[in-house]
Amino acid sequence: MRLSEKIKRTIPIAFRLLRERIVASVSYLMSDKTMRRNVFGRKGYSKRVLMASIPKAFDKNLPKYHTNLHEIFEIGRIFDQMGYIVDVTTDNNTHIDLSKYDVIFDGRKIQAEVWRQNIPAKTIIFSPGAHPIFCYEATVKKNLEIKQEKGIWLTTSSRYLDRTLTGYYVLYFPDHVIVYGNQYVLDQYLKHDTRNERYSLLPAFYFDCQKPDLAHKDWGKVRHSICWFGSLGLIHKGLDICIDFALAHPEITLHICGASVREKEFWNYYGPKIKGKTNIINHGFINIESEEFVSIMSECAFVVHPSISEGGAASVLNVVANAGLIPICSKSCGLDLPKDGSVVIDEVTYDAFEGAILDAMKWSEEELKTKATSACQYVREHYTLDNYRANMSKILHNCVNN
Repeated sequence: MRLSEKIKRTIPIAFRLLRERIVASVSYLMSDKTMRRNVFGRKGYSKRVLMASIPKAFDKNLPKYHTNLHEIFEIGRIFDQMGYIVDVTTDNNTHIDLSKYDVIFDGRKIQAEVWRQNIPAKTIIFSPGAHPIFCYEATVKKNLEIKQEKGIWLTTSSRYLDRTLTGYYVLYFPDHVIVYGNQYVLDQYLKHDTRNERYSLLPAFYFDCQKPDLAHKDWGKVRHSICWFGSLGLIHKGLDICIDFALAHPEITLHICGASVREKEFWNYYGPKIKGKTNIINHGFINIESEEFVSIMSECAFVVHPSISEGGAASVLNVVANAGLIPICSKSCGLDLPKDGSVVIDEVTYDAFEGAILDAMKWSEEELKTKATSACQYVREHYTLDNYRANMSKILHNCVNN
């Protein structure tokens, strides 16, 4: 091949590589790289930890619309109690000096920089969901089922692996991986890694906002009402199953709380279907500290959560603990719930959930009250913020000392 022909063939490749480099540089310049140093204002500490997470978790008066900000704050406070100066930044802030840190906590991109630069810090990954391969396979399967059953792709209401696979390979390099959820969730990790000693299991927690009065609830009135309580990823978290169920059973009322209006594909499909349906009520975002939350939950007997992949569904815990609803959820939610107060379903299918909900609605009023009380008491005893703090403190001490 003549030199001129070689040059012609390499020019498009060179332009593509240059374009990718420019896009990457612009993306980095435009990304959030907030850095908050020494968030607890300590002096005299010799050790330092970098938390690659959400800096606003260290603002005052954190909202309770999601547990993630509180999770991060508690982790930072534990490190502070362990004698570390705590710096917090976003995972986009990869062009910083990492060599001064004794511990790097979380951050897929920053963790990759630690290994690339051969930084001798302790590395810890906090993984609040199921293993990426488990999640990816469940997502692909769910999308294909939706396409086959409804003839439409609703992919923007799913959750995916990072396209660079950073979220996948980053699990194999750190010194320790903290898995959020229960043993079922942890098992999905151990299927792909025999180094069991690197893993710790951390249960989720709920916000203690309301004290439900289950003894005086009219269970005969509410037995035919269910609630879906979630946020982003409406297909991923099974809102489609709940809506299809309510459409097929107009005698049953569905209360939808927290469904994101940003998922336009989902609502373009389901919006016209539920329009005018008096048994399907979309409340939008609901503050669990509000009277509106209490009012809506007083009309429901069950919280239904057909999620295909999670790491401890805090939304379910919050509804069970603060409203006393009986959970009907998938095993993939990653929760340990009392057998006498819940229905946990192995396979996330419409038929499985339809059968489970209809069977549960046949329980007597006394059975409904007893099961709701059992579930509520169990969650309030086992999934407390105090337990989260104690478990996380034990884990972090183990991570940095071993």
